[in-house]
Amino acid sequence: MNLHQTFLRTTLCIALLLSASQASAAVILSLLPSQQSAVPGQTVNLALTISGLGDHVAPSLGTFDLNFTFESSKLTFTGYSLSGFLGTVDDVHASDQSLGASGSTINLAELSYLSPAELATLQPTGFTFATLSFNVNSLSSYERTWVKFGTVNALSDQSGNELPIATLNNAVIGNPIPEPPTLLLVGLGLALLLRNRQRV
Repeated sequence: MNLHQTFLRTTLCIALLLSASQASAAVILSLLPSQQSAVPGQTVNLALTISGLGDHVAPSLGTFDLNFTFESSKLTFTGYSLSGFLGTVDDVHASDQSLGASGSTINLAELSYLSPAELATLQPTGFTFATLSFNVNSLSSYERTWVKFGTVNALSDQSGNELPIATLNNAVIGNPIPEPPTLLLVGLGLALLLRNRQRV
């Protein structure tokens, strides 16, 4: 094997190793808290987080376009906010391209106009990039509902390359409070126990 062939093979191996390491770097998207308690009339907030990026180095989050689904019979979507980790939303640094809610689907989308270096400066390895807010309409005692990731239309790095996703973590909202008849039965049971103990 001559020197030229050795150089080509070495270059090819390095390129393959670099592409393999980039391909294996997958991010995790989560709605947090993953579980929380709420009763009808209460407001709940869910943080949309990403982890697995570079820590103030590439890869960074450059754009996202995500759909979420929820049970509209139990929850009412009341709004969202964007964090600023993709730049100030002013159509110069970043643009909010969200479609909002339609029925039981929510669309959130943002596009950053910052340079790769500016995005790296802003972003740690994990952060909250949006918050979703809901009112709880109807949630019976011990009943649960959910907010889930739907379609991932786009999730790209600082150069517009697709970010692979390792995991999508959904959120569950539950009503832990027993209904009044249940409380009444428990109370009666305790009263009977006390009465029986006094007789003995």
